[in-house]
Amino acid sequence: MTTTCASCGSEVGDAPSCPSCGAAVLSPQTGPQPRTPSTWRTDTAERAALREAVEPASAPIPAPARYPLFADELDVAAHREPGQRAPAIYAPEPPAYLDDEEDADDRRGSPPWLVWAILAVVLVLVAFAGVWLLFSPSEGRSGPGTGETLSVPRASGGTDDSPSSSGPSSSGPATSEPAAPGEAVDVASSATAVAPRTAPPNADAFGNRTTYDAANMLDGLADTCWRMAGDGTGSELTFTLSSSTSITRVGLINGYAKNAFVGGHNLNWYLGNRRVLMAQWIFDDGSTIDQALRATKQMQTIELSSTVTTSTIKLRLVSVSSPGGGRSARDYTAVSEVSLVGVPSA
Repeated sequence: MTTTCASCGSEVGDAPSCPSCGAAVLSPQTGPQPRTPSTWRTDTAERAALREAVEPASAPIPAPARYPLFADELDVAAHREPGQRAPAIYAPEPPAYLDDEEDADDRRGSPPWLVWAILAVVLVLVAFAGVWLLFSPSEGRSGPGTGETLSVPRASGGTDDSPSSSGPSSSGPATSEPAAPGEAVDVASSATAVAPRTAPPNADAFGNRTTYDAANMLDGLADTCWRMAGDGTGSELTFTLSSSTSITRVGLINGYAKNAFVGGHNLNWYLGNRRVLMAQWIFDDGSTIDQALRATKQMQTIELSSTVTTSTIKLRLVSVSSPGGGRSARDYTAVSEVSLVGVPSA
């Protein structure tokens, strides 16, 4: 039985495939069954040959990126056609700025009322601290390093009725030059003083012993004083001169003219202790002169209407203030310095 190829019509014999076209040849035993007249025109015995799957070629691996080298630029320049310009290099555009509204929103880190609230709290704290320093009770101290030593210059003459101011000094009491015969000088430094009562000594903040003897009124230092406990109204201080002197002017510092700095606090002893408000000067012949005093740490003097020759002078405390308030409050009557100006007898 001759077998022909259904594709090309060539004789294939018993070969399993057509030697001409390579199509598979079906033997009569295994061939397809006869088709019915209605389907034989629509069916075909041809089948597409099976092909082996071919794996696609892998894409080449790109070389790793690197920064351009100077040699690359030379190579590009070498292959550039004559007259061709190098490509322009443009700097990257800066980031666009926010518009006014967005920028304002970014700047608005905190609500505006918060700043005012913080300022108000700070002001309240400062005011509270000031009130506390003025009125809170506490032990005051004085001593070296707590304030400057104030010296009172002694008068060498003249008739100036204005209070003399004390200036800072660290070398001790001021000394006056020898006066010419017949010239008025302050003779307080050569006098002696006696007080009816004197406050006991105590220790300052640095452990230094502090005294309040009557002699402190004659040492030329405004930050030392005589003082007594309580109200000194009616008390008399007696000053004995080294010789009979024609007095022309007298005066005093009517309180404890000293400040102390303790723990960052300024303690004003002048305002804390009692002060002399009215004084009366008494001389050997019984004559007197009254002196009203102001609230000042400066020396306050008064001129005599006529010269008085005397060897002793008494200072009567006619009126005394109440103690001050706050941390420096002390119930003591104090006088820092006296001034006795006149012409000593020859």
